[in-house]
Amino acid sequence: MEPIIVEDQCLIRAAFHVIEKKYPYEIIITPKMSFGTGHHATTQLMIGQQLQLEHHGKRVMDAGCGTGVLSIMAHLRGAAETDAFDIDEWSVLNARENVELNRAQNVAVWQGKLGDRPYAHSFDIILANINKNVLLADMSAYALHTAAQGHLLLSGFYRQDVSDLTDAARQVGFVPLRETAREDWASLLLQKK
Repeated sequence: MEPIIVEDQCLIRAAFHVIEKKYPYEIIITPKMSFGTGHHATTQLMIGQQLQLEHHGKRVMDAGCGTGVLSIMAHLRGAAETDAFDIDEWSVLNARENVELNRAQNVAVWQGKLGDRPYAHSFDIILANINKNVLLADMSAYALHTAAQGHLLLSGFYRQDVSDLTDAARQVGFVPLRETAREDWASLLLQKK
């Protein structure tokens, strides 16, 4: 794994990399078998969008957390708490290790999927870097768990899928705010109205 720099603000590296230059945000990831080392365009798109989204004091959900990289970024950006989960046991174990390695004490990681847990509160930000089919299937659940004026940040899909996701999001009360793309991949930032 080579170090990755996103928007010249966030360095994602393995523990053994020595980097002389300092960046505002630095995340150490031990990848193992989980998704989210920073090398994939969708992870870079999500981090890039997070850099522009106010996290301070917010309650965040990381749906399909993989290595936990987005949860760690939420922590670094000042989130009050992050609830992270993944269906894959390897990912959960890896995310917990990475959360501990980055001293992100306000991040809880568990195994399961959206709908497995009842929540007594809504979330200010929901992060989901999964794939188009899962995102479409879970869109109404994201709406249910997003606070009024809260944000939904999505990636894991191709540019040609943007209109399908935007249409599904509008049907459950989201308004698109910003779209970014890298290679053939895209990300969407939406707000619940």
